[in-house]
Amino acid sequence: MFRIAEFSRREKLSLVRRLQSSLTNSATMSLSRETRFGSERLASLDPFRTHRREQQFAVQDNDHREAMKVFLDSLNAALSSSSLQQSEIELRLPTNTLVSETIRTPMTNGVEANEMIIDTKENIDQTPEVKERKVSNSNSALDSMEAADASQNKKVNKLNLLLTRAVRRNNVKKSVNLFEQAVEYDQLVEPELVSKLFFLVSRRDPIAAYEIMRYYHLHPDTSETRIDMYRRLCNSVASLDPRQYPQRQMVQFVECLLGDLEEMEDDQKAQLLPGLIVSLVRQRSVSIGPYANTLYDYMISNDMEMASGWLNKLLSSSKYNRQEDLPFHDVLARLISKGVPPHPLTAIPVVHNMFPYTDTQQMRVALQALLDLHANCDEDVDPSSNAALYEHYRIDRSTLEMISTGAAHKGDPELIMLVWEVLETLGYNPTEHLFENTIVAFACNESGLADAFAAVSAMKEAGFEVSRALIRSVSRAIRSKRWHVDSAFELLTESNDEDLICLENFNIVMSSYAERGDVNEVLRVMQTIREFDLQPNEDSYAFAMEVLGKDLHRRKSSNDKSLVHKNIEKASSLLASMEKEGVQPSADFVRNYVELLCMGNELNTATELIQDCLATDSMRSVVSNKTLYRAAMAHADVGNIEISKELAAQTSEVIPVLIRKIKSKEQRLLHLKSIR
Repeated sequence: MFRIAEFSRREKLSLVRRLQSSLTNSATMSLSRETRFGSERLASLDPFRTHRREQQFAVQDNDHREAMKVFLDSLNAALSSSSLQQSEIELRLPTNTLVSETIRTPMTNGVEANEMIIDTKENIDQTPEVKERKVSNSNSALDSMEAADASQNKKVNKLNLLLTRAVRRNNVKKSVNLFEQAVEYDQLVEPELVSKLFFLVSRRDPIAAYEIMRYYHLHPDTSETRIDMYRRLCNSVASLDPRQYPQRQMVQFVECLLGDLEEMEDDQKAQLLPGLIVSLVRQRSVSIGPYANTLYDYMISNDMEMASGWLNKLLSSSKYNRQEDLPFHDVLARLISKGVPPHPLTAIPVVHNMFPYTDTQQMRVALQALLDLHANCDEDVDPSSNAALYEHYRIDRSTLEMISTGAAHKGDPELIMLVWEVLETLGYNPTEHLFENTIVAFACNESGLADAFAAVSAMKEAGFEVSRALIRSVSRAIRSKRWHVDSAFELLTESNDEDLICLENFNIVMSSYAERGDVNEVLRVMQTIREFDLQPNEDSYAFAMEVLGKDLHRRKSSNDKSLVHKNIEKASSLLASMEKEGVQPSADFVRNYVELLCMGNELNTATELIQDCLATDSMRSVVSNKTLYRAAMAHADVGNIEISKELAAQTSEVIPVLIRKIKSKEQRLLHLKSIR
């Protein structure tokens, strides 16, 4: 066996150099593996997979480092008795991000050390010729290693020089190629050069710059340079071109960037988040913008400072199709609360972009902010300096009408009150549409019946007509619960507020009972109308006629002929009352009456009524296509095909479905006759 004690001085020096080179190459391989892993991470941009691979490499590197420790400890015994100086055999584990400690082999001069077996071959001849041949081979191998190291160092120095020149000349393409070669050769580029390369590449390719920054993390550096790099990346998100980068790659890049920010300190987040939010909002890709909303909420929850200039930038980024990016209503409110009026060309579009105004909470915040803005304008010392500004902050009346429509759809009376406050502040007159939305919004709230009835009276006093469609809309809002309709009726009959007493409010209650099919309640409301010295109109009689048909339809399974006769007599009584009071029947009244007659099998009476109305020019308009359709189908069901065709021919327009059904009934009758 070869034993270290029998080696010559030159052999021992060669052994020490080769061991030191092996240790250096081992650490460089680990460092190169981490560098290549940084590139792979950018290619995949999967932070979860990256974390697992980092853990695997960490375990392997720790095992490798422990193995080197054991080897150097065992080498101590073999070299301690040699004639070499301590400085000549000092073996170090290279210092880098993976191995940070230095291990020396202590010397004990004059003490005999244990011998270490470095070769497993046994029974090798130890003749002088063999020793001389081994010394010669060792010298030639050492010379080859030194020559290879010199060649490698020369290549590395040349590559470093070319990279430095390319960066200084702002040659992006060449710089990136040389940097990739340096990574491939496991060369650790100087941090200053990496920093310059990063800022050069980040102008054109932020994702490639992120790869370079990951390589830069291998160097120990102050946090200021790192923050500058992250600030550049945050600001460059807006410049990513969706036509150049796939959407998935852009999303993964932003998620990795957010993952890095999450690991930073709070003061560093406060420096980077504002710029990143602005950049995310200005990014053209719709899938990138919503990340800004999460970051904005994080800043609010952590009480981070929001400068007025930054809030103005956010407002200027508001777009109609990007409302999910940021709560722009909150941005507007925070800016105005700071006492800084936004530019009118920025503030008013924020409200317009909230269309269709169905998010009532956002609209309440936005309108209240504008009211505060107008209040601040009114408190100005010099009103004349505010005149132009005051006019620029005016919301047009049509926008207020659409906002009231959203409030009516959601049943939000608070938003309706804010709309009216803005209306009065701007000096607008209320419109019919605004009155209608106000009535419906109050009616949808169980505690807003009194306000809804008051709004009906105010609408009537303002000279607007309360249409049947509006009455139907309000009745649909309260008809679902019987106690709600009863409370509405009690509110009208027991209230001392004369502003609530009007025919239209009673018609709302009648319509609710009629849709529920409560005959007695409708007739009771009709009697109450007369008790308040009010005269029922055509809508009142139409609702009364409607409930008679609903009652028959609800009880048709019982086949009670006495009920049919009873309801038809009530209908005749209503006709007599209308004639006595001089109320002309409406199209809805005629349709409900024909419906009642058809359900009571009084088809001849229904047909005569229709023919009489059509024969008179003044009454022709009260016969609608719905009425003719119902009568024609009733005759077709009983086999009166010719009468059915005559009624169908009198419609104002051709109804294909009616013609097909009549033809189908006729063919069925002919088929039955042929069978018989």
